[in-house]
Amino acid sequence: MSETCAVCKQGKGPEKCEICGFSDNGAVNRNFITKEDAEFWLTTVVKPYRVKWEAEKREIELQAQLENAKQRETELLARIKELETQLETSVKPVDFTISAVRYHSTYQIGNIITFGNYDWQILDVKNDKALIISVNIIEERIFSVAHSNAAWETCILRKYLNNDFLKKFANEHQNKIINSRIINKGNLWYEKKDIRDTSDKIFLLSLDEADKYFGNSGNYQNKKRKISDNGKYITDSNGSSFSNIHDISRVSKLNNKASEWWLRSPGLDDYTTAIVNDDGSVRVFGYRADVHTGVRPALWLNLN
Repeated sequence: MSETCAVCKQGKGPEKCEICGFSDNGAVNRNFITKEDAEFWLTTVVKPYRVKWEAEKREIELQAQLENAKQRETELLARIKELETQLETSVKPVDFTISAVRYHSTYQIGNIITFGNYDWQILDVKNDKALIISVNIIEERIFSVAHSNAAWETCILRKYLNNDFLKKFANEHQNKIINSRIINKGNLWYEKKDIRDTSDKIFLLSLDEADKYFGNSGNYQNKKRKISDNGKYITDSNGSSFSNIHDISRVSKLNNKASEWWLRSPGLDDYTTAIVNDDGSVRVFGYRADVHTGVRPALWLNLN
């Protein structure tokens, strides 16, 4: 081997040194008189040097391994940095703005969203649009002036909603509101004829929709009439309302107090309009159109 002898520091070792004649197996050279002398020399001199030599050799090996590990660590850190840079430049952030709402789990039927300055409940989602209605009653207004035909097409509440109220939204929000064809049916219970369809951005729900989007019981279409008797609704062929387990979902508040709110469908005659009562039942008979009553605007929101 090429290492210097641990004893004499001159010859080659640790296997059979060519100068001092010793190795780790206890061999002696011819200069020692007795075997005991040789063993003494081996125990007191050779073996300690041998241990020290092995320790130094191991330290050198460990130091080399440490340097290799540090080099590998440097290479790995550089690779991680490279991958992070590639990730930043190749992956676009997810868009959760109003233009990407159709991809977001928040925009599901029944959920509440904020749009403009109001909270809205999602009633329906079709392709790239959602039907929403204000969670709370935003204000009280008359539907039409006294002694005038209370038709949605000509009422002053429709004019207000699609002008002054619409202007309360920022332009970017106004552009998200779809100008929709509104089908205006008459009153099925009181044989009021359909009126002309309209084109509106903001509108009110109809009798059909007040049933369909809040439980879809079919009570209106099936003429399941009920009448209030001591505060409870009972089935009656002369009943003027429909009421069911879904009433609670139709309850809406104004200033933290449950209140009535307008629908757009006609009531009993030309001077009445259907409403939702403060307990969530629906008064198909209607209410005087010139009385201040709660307003819950609805609209179709563009999700593109």
